[in-house]
Amino acid sequence: MSLRYGTEILFAPLGGQLGRRFGARRTLIAMSLATALALLFLAGSGAWLWVGVVGTIVLRAIAGPLSAPVVAEIYSGVHRVPALARQATWRDIGAGTGPLAAGVIIPVLPPLAVYGGAALLLGVASLWLLRLRS
Repeated sequence: MSLRYGTEILFAPLGGQLGRRFGARRTLIAMSLATALALLFLAGSGAWLWVGVVGTIVLRAIAGPLSAPVVAEIYSGVHRVPALARQATWRDIGAGTGPLAAGVIIPVLPPLAVYGGAALLLGVASLWLLRLRS
């Protein structure tokens, strides 16, 4: 956990700079798709596993500061604050249920099914952002 938080401290500013330069939504989609690829490497072994570990943690840290600006871009006026609250709530629900689900799923499914499923869900959700209008 300390590695993750340290990585966020180091790499979140980069995510903000990339978002400012290329647009928060475009950067979030790119980082999320790259993270989905890194998740697939977690199903490997040896060096591939470490590529997946480091890639997932770093890419997640870069993408971290981008979701709130994307939500703020999509929703305007009186809809913005409730949308930001929903985004934060769903993020927290995912942070709580993810480890619980992993504890149930990882012992019974092969790594490729676990990480491949997570990569598929993240990839689909990332591409769905392309459909949303500002």
